[in-house]
Amino acid sequence: SNEWDQTILSKVSENYLPKSSEPLMAGQGGVKLWKFKAEKAGTVELVFTYSRPWESFQPAKTVRLTIVVDDPARMVALGSTRIVSQTAALESQLTIPVIRGMENSAAQKELNQAVQAEVLEFYESVNAQAAEDAKDAAQYEAEYGRSFLPYQAYASFTPGVVSDDIISYYLDCYKYLGGAHGMTVRSSHSIDPVSGRELGLKDFFVAGYDYVAAINEEIAGQIKADTETYYFDTTAEEAKIAADAVNFYATAQGLVFYYQQYELAPYAAGILEYTIPFELLEEGLKR
Repeated sequence: SNEWDQTILSKVSENYLPKSSEPLMAGQGGVKLWKFKAEKAGTVELVFTYSRPWESFQPAKTVRLTIVVDDPARMVALGSTRIVSQTAALESQLTIPVIRGMENSAAQKELNQAVQAEVLEFYESVNAQAAEDAKDAAQYEAEYGRSFLPYQAYASFTPGVVSDDIISYYLDCYKYLGGAHGMTVRSSHSIDPVSGRELGLKDFFVAGYDYVAAINEEIAGQIKADTETYYFDTTAEEAKIAADAVNFYATAQGLVFYYQQYELAPYAAGILEYTIPFELLEEGLKR
């Protein structure tokens, strides 16, 4: 591992656990465990490499973890954990959101575990595909006359709003599996930090308010006014949201609705967004 500021994060122990209870043998598999202790607020990066210590070759695998230690006096915050990995088959960089400061620590843990599982599931699917395709690298090189290019898996998030009343952010997962270009899939989460409950679209509005009609009218108007984007013929219908729509996140200015690549327009248009200002929804807003 690398050198880091141990006044922020100190190493408590480092142990190797063999997979077998039999006496240790050369080449035997096992797991190495590190235990750290947070000492004060700050950020450090830990670098772990998988290699033979007596060889000077490039490590078979490198993982970088960014550890953020928060000041306990802070209120609700949205930090991150960063995992960087490089193999012959896959280049990956995963930045995973981590909620901190909620009074309901059990709910906070559950929320963090859920989004981590979401990102790691994405990574594992790309990694499995990369490992499988890399097996045929020699045949690929002979057939196409060029070396196999490592696949890519990137995950990143962008906060919309973070406060003691609401946490809202979107998560982009990008994968490249060869070909002309990669693909990004967006998901989002809006959370009540007090209860720890994930908020649905209806939770932003008072009962009886027709928010679906108000939002759809504004989105349709913004699409009509957009003369620079080439939209599909089906865009008008595809852009309409339902009462239980999940393709949104909140900002300080309003609710932002997004559409995946190819959903409303060609790939070059990217992920399209339409912001619905809170002023337009003021009569029905609950939060």
